[in-house]
Amino acid sequence: MHISSFIWKDLTRRTQELWLVILGVGFAVCAVFILFALRIGIEQTLFEAQEKKNPLAEITVYGGSGTFLKLLGASRQKTLDPQTLQTFEKLPHVKRALPHMIYQNLASTEVEILGQTLQTDTLIFGMPREVIENDLPANEPWENAESSAGANAIPVLVSRKLIDFYNLSLASGAGLPNLSEEMFKGKNIKIYPEYSSFFANQEKPKKILNGRVVGFSDRVDLVGITVPIETVRNFNASEGKITDTYNKVFLTLDSPRSVETVSKQLESDGYRVTSLQKEFQDVSRSLKYVEIIFFILSAVILAVALLLIGNTFWAQLLKRRQELGILRAIGATRFTLSSIFFLEAIGIGLIGALIGIAVGETAIFTFQKLLMKNFALASLSIEKIFLASPKLIISLFLITPLLTALASGIPIIGTLKKSPRALFVK
Repeated sequence: MHISSFIWKDLTRRTQELWLVILGVGFAVCAVFILFALRIGIEQTLFEAQEKKNPLAEITVYGGSGTFLKLLGASRQKTLDPQTLQTFEKLPHVKRALPHMIYQNLASTEVEILGQTLQTDTLIFGMPREVIENDLPANEPWENAESSAGANAIPVLVSRKLIDFYNLSLASGAGLPNLSEEMFKGKNIKIYPEYSSFFANQEKPKKILNGRVVGFSDRVDLVGITVPIETVRNFNASEGKITDTYNKVFLTLDSPRSVETVSKQLESDGYRVTSLQKEFQDVSRSLKYVEIIFFILSAVILAVALLLIGNTFWAQLLKRRQELGILRAIGATRFTLSSIFFLEAIGIGLIGALIGIAVGETAIFTFQKLLMKNFALASLSIEKIFLASPKLIISLFLITPLLTALASGIPIIGTLKKSPRALFVK
């Protein structure tokens, strides 16, 4: 009865001090919660972005040949041709090999957007339907339709990153309106093979072809347009260029577990390969520095909060030494009194964790809304840039009371190990 009265009296007369400590713990938990949610979100967002570009059970093999690719520095890479594709398809775990071809000459495109005519040089890439099928609208044809004005238009895919690049760099800096995929889909464009808009003294285009934007993709190249591979093959053939070599090949495997085995075999044969797993490992290595910074910031925040708790308990125990001495003299054991203060510290940790996580969730929700409103990206899903996983929330609820109990342990044990007589002596 006397102990219960003591606890209640202690809590009611220290309401202001207790809430200051609780808010300090809550602030620390909130900061750590946001930092770790950001780290988890960045990792998940980058993984999903890479997965759109490279499926789990796929390997991209790079090569290079032809005059134009040599200009791009690809002359020392191994040649990829139809015979190479057959060799790849005979490898264990490889289900199919799909080529990627580049038009080996200069080209230019012209499109009307926002009432303005835009003409720029571009690269033209060719891909089979199987690679980009998920990015094509239903029943959208993807076949060679090389034609002059008035005939069927060549289907064209554009990289989503191109829209992001324009919106984040040009539009935001110059106060221009943002572009969206809907503004381009179905839009007709003109394609000028063997022509460059950068050379003012060049004659008019020898050939003018119609193109139509049928969609956007994360799998196509940023620095050009992508058309059916037969179209590029015909372009090269009409100009006497090499038509039976590719700059990269997509290998579809039977399982994601086969990626490492096949990659090592191809690398030992001298090919340069990449995969989702490999790219994600590279991203993870880059994120290590970010993680170190997050851990240092979290450690500093928690250290400050723990010092606040320790100092608060130490000051309170010093003020109440005589009360503690009386309780010890009337029969209260060290264990009983220690339990009271440890339970108080655990309660502070639990309430602080609850407040910190609630405030952190609110802050994340608000910031995500502002981020999505002002920085909507076509190629990157940013609605998960902060990801508060259940594991993170549970960990903070368990760890915070433990740390507050540990922080208060030194002053509690140091004070209560003294005898009742010593507690009366200031």
